[in-house]
Amino acid sequence: MIHTRRGPRFPDLHEELGEDPAEYLDHDLTQPFENDGANSTPGDLLKARVRGIDSLQTLKAFVAVERALARESLTREEPRSHVMDLLWERNRELEANGERSDRVSESPRREIDARSCEVNWVDCEGGERSSTWSGGYAFGGPAASLGGEKA
Repeated sequence: MIHTRRGPRFPDLHEELGEDPAEYLDHDLTQPFENDGANSTPGDLLKARVRGIDSLQTLKAFVAVERALARESLTREEPRSHVMDLLWERNRELEANGERSDRVSESPRREIDARSCEVNWVDCEGGERSSTWSGGYAFGGPAASLGGEKA
């Protein structure tokens, strides 16, 4: 752990996991983000991130960082119970369902030709209408057409 202007940071975990759990945990989780039109809080972001944790290794890192931040804190002596409850709930889910790498097959994904598709329009005037899209790139790149016309 190193101390920065933003608080304690864990560069070894950042290198190992690709993220530093302190970026999510080292906040007052009840205060709204500044300049956020959605009025979300760091707690909302933490909940979303914890729901997305798909490995026990990453989860253990979050637990370790929450404990380390509590030891470093001047205002609390213990890890926050609501944060630990959130992490332990995710731990139970991962143990029951397995880690993502256990659930996702290792077989190669099938190839999808994203250069053309057929669409049936059912909400247009006059009932149902069919059209085919094809093009060199998705989302209207060169040579893209919809219903035989250039986009």
